[in-house]
Amino acid sequence: MVSVQSPPGGRELPYARVLLPPAIVMAAATGAAVALVAGPARIAVGWCGAVATLLVIVTAAEAVRRGRNLRDLRAEHARHTAYLERRLADQTHEMVRLGKEILPATLHRLSSGESPER
Repeated sequence: MVSVQSPPGGRELPYARVLLPPAIVMAAATGAAVALVAGPARIAVGWCGAVATLLVIVTAAEAVRRGRNLRDLRAEHARHTAYLERRLADQTHEMVRLGKEILPATLHRLSSGESPER
């Protein structure tokens, strides 16, 4: 089973551990391709492999950046949700107090003849 949650303890992998494996695999694949092709095509294959390796590194870096941004957005959302839940609980408490204490006392005072202005 695959977990989509953050690693335990909030640790995150450093850039090198995320970016190096794909770059190493692409460089190895480029080296193997250059070794397997005929002489005149080696330069073109080497350039294509180098460009592909750079694209893989840029893509991995962007994925890491977006992952960190998403983590920050989730944390901000959790803080905002907790704030709204606290406000809702406070308002619920005030509504219960209004219904159980203030309104009955006001109705009793009005029924006993006090004026509404008071």
